[in-house]
Amino acid sequence: RGCTTMGRGKRKKWGNKKGRGGGQGGERKRSRDDNYVGYKEIEPKSEAFEKYYQAQQLMPCPPPFVPYSPTGAKYGSIVLGPEIEWDLFMAALRKPLPTSFRVTGTKSSAAEFRDMIKSRFFSKMQELVIEGVEIKPPSPVDFYPDTLAWQMHVPRGALRKAEAFNAFHKFLVAMNEKGNLSRQEAVSMIPPLLLDVQPEHAVLDMCAAPGSKTAQLIEMLHNGDTPPTGIVIANDVENKRCYTLTHQTKRLQSPNFVVTNLDATKFPSLRVPAPGEPGKVIRLQFDRVLCDVPCAGDGTLRKNKAIWKNWNPMNGIGLHKIQVKIAFRGAQLLKVGGRLVYSTCSFNPIENEAVVASLLRSTKGTLELIDVSKDLPALKRYPGLSTWKVIEKYGKELPSRATTHPDMRKQFIPSVFPPTAEEAEWMHLDRCVRVYPQQQNTGGFFICAFQKTAAMTPKEAPSKPAFGKSAAVAAETEPKEAEQALDAAKESGPAAEAAPTETVASTATATPGAEDAAAAAVAAPPQKMSMHGYKEDPYIFLGTDGHKYWPKIKEFYGFSDDFPARNLFSRSAGDIKRHIYYVSDMVREVIENNELGSIRIINAGVKVLTRSDARNKPCDYRLCMDGLQSTWKWLEKRVAACTLDDLGKAIRQDGAELTVLSEVLQTAIKDVSIGCTVLEYSPEADPAGTLACSLQVLVWRGETNVRTLVSKDDRKFFCALLDIPNDDDTPAPRKRTAEEAAEADAGGGAADDSAPKRIREDAVDKEAVVGEAAAPMDPA
Repeated sequence: RGCTTMGRGKRKKWGNKKGRGGGQGGERKRSRDDNYVGYKEIEPKSEAFEKYYQAQQLMPCPPPFVPYSPTGAKYGSIVLGPEIEWDLFMAALRKPLPTSFRVTGTKSSAAEFRDMIKSRFFSKMQELVIEGVEIKPPSPVDFYPDTLAWQMHVPRGALRKAEAFNAFHKFLVAMNEKGNLSRQEAVSMIPPLLLDVQPEHAVLDMCAAPGSKTAQLIEMLHNGDTPPTGIVIANDVENKRCYTLTHQTKRLQSPNFVVTNLDATKFPSLRVPAPGEPGKVIRLQFDRVLCDVPCAGDGTLRKNKAIWKNWNPMNGIGLHKIQVKIAFRGAQLLKVGGRLVYSTCSFNPIENEAVVASLLRSTKGTLELIDVSKDLPALKRYPGLSTWKVIEKYGKELPSRATTHPDMRKQFIPSVFPPTAEEAEWMHLDRCVRVYPQQQNTGGFFICAFQKTAAMTPKEAPSKPAFGKSAAVAAETEPKEAEQALDAAKESGPAAEAAPTETVASTATATPGAEDAAAAAVAAPPQKMSMHGYKEDPYIFLGTDGHKYWPKIKEFYGFSDDFPARNLFSRSAGDIKRHIYYVSDMVREVIENNELGSIRIINAGVKVLTRSDARNKPCDYRLCMDGLQSTWKWLEKRVAACTLDDLGKAIRQDGAELTVLSEVLQTAIKDVSIGCTVLEYSPEADPAGTLACSLQVLVWRGETNVRTLVSKDDRKFFCALLDIPNDDDTPAPRKRTAEEAAEADAGGGAADDSAPKRIREDAVDKEAVVGEAAAPMDPA
């Protein structure tokens, strides 16, 4: 803020031509705009905001309120009046938002990690008083299953003054980077929970960036006891946000995950092989679709104070049409019996119930709202609104579109107005969920869930939704309004312009036929290459037999014959592959059966093998810690059982001597040759172990020692989990003594020259995060 950016073009010369020597040729001083308001200086109030939402009657009949009792006594429920509830609503919006986070991972590992955090950190945060103020310890998010989500109600100053909170804050940042904890707003966790993802589902997240909800979807896909067969496709329209999304989700290392860069309003119909019919392809229909659409975002006022200053009623009007288009396209891609969740972080009914009503109206008979009142029973909520007021920028109420000035009708389209009494009766808009900040000390959110009850016939599946009109009329009249959504967004004010927007959908008329024909009509055409456009390296699958190195890799590591080597690929066309990646069967089918230029894949696969740079390497490729969870179960060689104490020594010491390790590990590793090896801890095999979940760590088995092949973040995680000190996050490799160096020069083996020069994964592979996530072109 307050800075001026200069585009490309003719440069201005400031001062004289002497440069830094004199005059004004040195660094130019920048002055702030007179109207600049610092973030902390913004007053949390907006008269227009209060008048607008008081007119909407967001909380006409508040639910019973149970006051807090410091003595533990149970008071009776009190029904607050709308005025008191409104005052609580506004008071909550003016308070800072608590920090919230989730424990990620599979059920067993997440529970283990949660218990470790509670015993190691939360137990030290009880009854803390700082400057006379009692600081409460983190508390669980009531509605999140298995107490895997928590909130911290700690002022920023207390983080520095309280040692326990300061230590946990540093731990939280480190574990967030590793992916074992995810910092995420509490209400943002609700849509994936209502989506109810199962391991076999095909899931589409249409507007995924920055990726916190996508990470939840991936975790839910992997929540079974066996590797999932489904897929999560995360899409976003902005290329830069796709790489942010990739960075946020790559920590989960899922081979069932794909990132695409497409306009959600015209997301293409993907082709996959027909089951049991070789040579035939069919359209991929998704079991679950998440439409967390771009919105004005006034539900985030507690953390985005700038919205107070820029709020006006037109923010929601400008985005309404694009929101309808995204939800409608999601409904087209959904299979019969599938579930679609629509959500925003906005209070505005124009962005919420009006979009839902428009979608139900356009697809009448094929979609229905699901009653989720019994889901997440601990979630405090309000029902959706069945009617609302449409108010223009200067506060004038518009009872109908007929009362709108002709110049403004392109913005106030029919679908922004409330449904008739007859429509409201069958739409059941009260099944929507509204979450307000005063209820559970969160942000504001809107969520609803649809189920597809029947295939969309040509009448219910035009190439675009009917914005308040019947489907038959829409095909004739809507093209004239097709380009007005972006104009409305531009006129709606700074808040709407700041929100990520999608481009307008195609206006092609559907041809006669079933839902497939209508969906094909809006498929995105192949994208043209440009300087700043889509350009990604090819995905070259190695085939069933792999490339020329695969037989040796398979023999060295003992990959079982059942391992799907057909799912290995590289991004290099040459014979020498620097890195080899792995994807699931469904991801491979999507990549192989669709033109990359049309689906614009940004990221897919996990790195499982990389060329070894070790001297006297026994195999050209070594395993990668990133993809270990996808490969170790297929290994029949080079997996050594160990105790929990062995793991601690290997992690703690940079080159643990074999003689200090347990007899269990020494026996298991005795016949393992020099090279990359997996150490596996199993609670069943180690009665003295204190962890209830299994762990796997990648090491280099030398002649006399083992050295871990883990990144800095992995080391932090293991040290925290095993409760061992981590004095140096990036310890330097152990230096050889003069005797070891002389013996090595003479050809001896005591110095263990077989070990790689760069032991840690973060030292071996120094690619940028974005580059590695996108699996860049390997040098041939």
